[in-house]
Amino acid sequence: GATWSAPREITKDVKMPAWTWYATGPCHGIQLRSGRLLIPCDHNGAAHVIYSDDHGETWRLGGSVAGGTNESVAVETVDGKVYINCRNTRQNGKTHRAYAWSENGGLTFGQTEWASELIEPICQASAVRYTTEATHGKNRVLFSNPASEKRERLTVRLSYDECKSWNA
Repeated sequence: GATWSAPREITKDVKMPAWTWYATGPCHGIQLRSGRLLIPCDHNGAAHVIYSDDHGETWRLGGSVAGGTNESVAVETVDGKVYINCRNTRQNGKTHRAYAWSENGGLTFGQTEWASELIEPICQASAVRYTTEATHGKNRVLFSNPASEKRERLTVRLSYDECKSWNA
């Protein structure tokens, strides 16, 4: 990180012309075991990802998540799926985090669902792979957000089953 190459404009490669609102993150990107770089983003009320299969030389638009979502974070599961967890804008009257799964490295995402145990105040959250069974004896993913309908009670939760459920 001591030096950086000149910035390159990639907007035309990762943004549809009709989209007015567009943001990356605010969480981190990940690198899949395949080498793919995957960056969570959002546009006009839907989370999506962008990806690069050539170490960042070129970027492409990946799958979108439906259901009034925006700020998001992604985790690769040990079986190679991508779990995306999203801020919910409550268009559907839900007060929980939204999520979806990709079985093709983020090219598409399945149906949007809501995690009833992950209550949220329409706020940023984060998730990160903590350990794998292969390296530390257990598969563990950490998730953090304000566990309330207000921006209070910052909570870190743990999943032992690859983001299917979250313990307090």
